[in-house]
Amino acid sequence: MRFFVFNLISLGVLVGLITLFQPPLPHSGLKTETQAGTSEALKIINWNVWMGTNGRGYLEMGDYETPTTRLERYAIQERTLLDLNPDILFLQELSPYLDRAKRLAQLLDMDYIARGDNAGIRLKGIGIPTNFEMGIAIFAKKHLELKHFPIEPPSLTEGSLPGHLWGFATDWGSFQLAERRVYLSGRITYKNTPIVLVNTHFHAKHSLESIQNYDRLKKWHQEGRLTSEETYALVQQLSKADRIRKKASQFLLEHLEPISTPIILAGDLNTEPTSSPLALFKQAGFLDLTEHLAPTWDGIHNSIIAHEIKTNPTLLKPMTPSETFLYSLDDRSRKIDYILSKNLTFKSTSKLILNHTVQGTMLSDHYGIELTLSQADSTQLSTEEAPSL
Repeated sequence: MRFFVFNLISLGVLVGLITLFQPPLPHSGLKTETQAGTSEALKIINWNVWMGTNGRGYLEMGDYETPTTRLERYAIQERTLLDLNPDILFLQELSPYLDRAKRLAQLLDMDYIARGDNAGIRLKGIGIPTNFEMGIAIFAKKHLELKHFPIEPPSLTEGSLPGHLWGFATDWGSFQLAERRVYLSGRITYKNTPIVLVNTHFHAKHSLESIQNYDRLKKWHQEGRLTSEETYALVQQLSKADRIRKKASQFLLEHLEPISTPIILAGDLNTEPTSSPLALFKQAGFLDLTEHLAPTWDGIHNSIIAHEIKTNPTLLKPMTPSETFLYSLDDRSRKIDYILSKNLTFKSTSKLILNHTVQGTMLSDHYGIELTLSQADSTQLSTEEAPSL
């Protein structure tokens, strides 16, 4: 997914609203009494639900689908999640994020917390781009008592990851002139154990740490499809993207390090299992509970990705060799979505989900991940891979 850079004139009026900032608070879906006890197993789903735009524009973003098609896809997503009935749900690319989070919480009868990441310039939902207000959210069944759990001092920019221009997105408004990436942290209680939940969505540009990407770049240069100057510029661009994701990982690990209770971190990390961000998480004691799953970004079989590439507005004009190379990387299948854990003493099984059409519709450019936690036989966490659907 390519993301945007707003070249907008700063609207100073919104800066004056900074003092109105409130940290994200837990919201309830349907008003029902807290359920007693927990089920024997805990079902967790992580899914990037796809915003459906190309992330480029000023007054509005370019659409990959009509508004009617998007609403139909959203409705199928909602019915599918209702059927899956997760206990905990991590979602990325909700748009408009607050409206979708509230609707899903009511439908699934869950509590939720949400945070905007890329929302442009708006006040109380009104602003630009008109069709783009993206964010992330965590949902949990009511008996798990989800609460917002800050891991850094409250501020206007709480939740912002390093490596991006200053900006903010809150429940009441947003001010962003460029891409912004965030995390969201909450806490639940499961089997009398407090568990910290973290949802995040990392920078999306392609990686040079990928051996396949590096080999393809080297091949294109050797074949004369890229000049030495173009190749050097691409190396710099891809290396910068890797540094941004590495900084985000270091930032999260620094703020999570003091926490001794179990942690579940999920999200779209936009990085492959062999990358330095994943290595940093593992060095810090995190386990990849979905380590052996198939790719969640499937450039071969996912029709949305093929459509997204073929209808990209950039393709309507002659592309530079560098642009052609970058778009060629989207056809690579790779795992970029994860559920990681630390200090967790439960047995887990995981499987790939939503890797097929539902009612004739592909629901996202990402496949989902489902993880089931159950009481471990010992104090050691074990992981098992379940077959994909």
